[in-house]
Amino acid sequence: MPILPLEERAALDPEDFSQAFLLQNRPVIMRRAIAHWPAVQKWSPEYLRTMVEGARVVIQSKSDYGLSGSKRHFEESKEVDFAKVVDMMTLDDAPDISYVRQTRVWKDIAALVDDIQPLRYGPANLARTDGNLWIGPAGTIAQMHWDPGHNLFAQIRGEKKWILVPPSESHMTYGNKFSLSEIVRDSLIRERFPALVENMEKTMASSANLEDLVNSGFNDSERRLLYSWLAQMNNCDVNAEEPDLEKTPLFLAAHRYVGTLSAGDLMFIPFGWRHYVRSMSASISMNWFFVPQQSLPPELNINRTLLEHLVHAA
Repeated sequence: MPILPLEERAALDPEDFSQAFLLQNRPVIMRRAIAHWPAVQKWSPEYLRTMVEGARVVIQSKSDYGLSGSKRHFEESKEVDFAKVVDMMTLDDAPDISYVRQTRVWKDIAALVDDIQPLRYGPANLARTDGNLWIGPAGTIAQMHWDPGHNLFAQIRGEKKWILVPPSESHMTYGNKFSLSEIVRDSLIRERFPALVENMEKTMASSANLEDLVNSGFNDSERRLLYSWLAQMNNCDVNAEEPDLEKTPLFLAAHRYVGTLSAGDLMFIPFGWRHYVRSMSASISMNWFFVPQQSLPPELNINRTLLEHLVHAA
């Protein structure tokens, strides 16, 4: 069971970060890298209630995976007062629908932007207002998945446990599989992309290699739509903290890098690294996604990575 600590740095110059981690596609926890941000000192529940008065926000489930698989394509959500979210964050028994997940709310609560300082890492044009806000109670879980870009993740309040697996071992993480016929039956796909559905129905009878089928049977627009659909549901069907020896034996042999982010820490999760996240306490975080600038190894080809989640079977 190769469990390893995530690499940590107490002080990291932006140029050293770029050379040693960003360009090498290596994750790192930068301890206290954002401890000087006003948000880290100020974003208590009391302060937030005052600052977000009158704002509305969409909340979703505390977990994005269930017994039947990924929740993302049929997930319940609702809009509530932001102050209510702050109250639920502190509850020991918060309801399932209580998590502000990957939300941009700066147009409603622009005053909070002043509490976030410019990032010293990542692209120079990475704006503060490009960030996503995450607020939830203890026990929120992001099932093991991957992001379609690099990820800078700032922990502002509380703690989060992370488990990462390198992209070279993605085949050991049991990514969800979706058949072409399943996608064709998806009501949202049928409603929004009828031309894609028609093309998929014509090509499903083909015995061609799946990669060849997608690359030659679909036009660029159709491929982008398909990949966009898959990218929203790229969970892995594995319990990252307590893997099942019989159900997911390969995962037990995967190299798992484990670490905990505390308030004031910043983490870099490179593109393609599978990761699982659990809030160990009431948590407030922000993150920024950005496209890799350097050339990437073949195993990180975005189209091929998405095709790992697709099967040709009816």
